[in-house]
Amino acid sequence: MGVVRLLSREFGIPVARAAELADQALRHPPETRALALTASEEGAATLLIDLARYHSSFASALSAAINQGGARRRGRPPSRRPRKRDAVAQAESHGVDLSLVRAAIERSPAERLARLDANAAFLRALRPVPHRKPPTRLLNRHER
Repeated sequence: MGVVRLLSREFGIPVARAAELADQALRHPPETRALALTASEEGAATLLIDLARYHSSFASALSAAINQGGARRRGRPPSRRPRKRDAVAQAESHGVDLSLVRAAIERSPAERLARLDANAAFLRALRPVPHRKPPTRLLNRHER
């Protein structure tokens, strides 16, 4: 990809043709100094590539990237969110009363469900009963 990018950006060669030339060039040994990739029909112009210099500059850039950026870590990056225990400690430090939460956690699922049903019944009892108007009869065209 580096040779394709070099040929495309520096010489304006279309990417497809640059890929063909790069494939041709990279089949030769890396220590090749002057490799003629293509020439004009009359032979007046030739595109030469110094593979040894290209591989040297590529290795240098790769080494710099690894040393400056460091090796990539495998897996997901560590989470920056506080742990659950830290969140509980932070809530308590802000004055949040967690006694009701702890009491709810200590109940069995059946007890929690019974309490939830009781609360829902209480809320239904508080809602006002909607007052419905009796339906008005619509007159059709013949009765008007």
